[in-house]
Amino acid sequence: MTALQTEELLEAGEGFGRGVIAGLVYVGETWCCPEDIPCEEMRELETAACLTELRMKYLTRLSNPQWLNEPIYSRGHKDVWTVSCPLLLLIRNSETEIICV
Repeated sequence: MTALQTEELLEAGEGFGRGVIAGLVYVGETWCCPEDIPCEEMRELETAACLTELRMKYLTRLSNPQWLNEPIYSRGHKDVWTVSCPLLLLIRNSETEIICV
């Protein structure tokens, strides 16, 4: 993803405002960024995180971002909470596999 594409994606998400779930991501591992990380690796992390000054900050790897077909309005909660998402809001294409349990 180019810097321009990243900026456009961040700006598009701002259009939904607060109190909505506009998309889904896979949440990966969380780790504390060490102080002694090499400069080149730090630049790569800062670019991926869209942030600077990452030393000693906690980072969580996110992947496979997808917009919903329309936002779900939901109030935020402390910690982790569950939201029911109708299947018709999920983007379906040849690369997306929906698993129901």
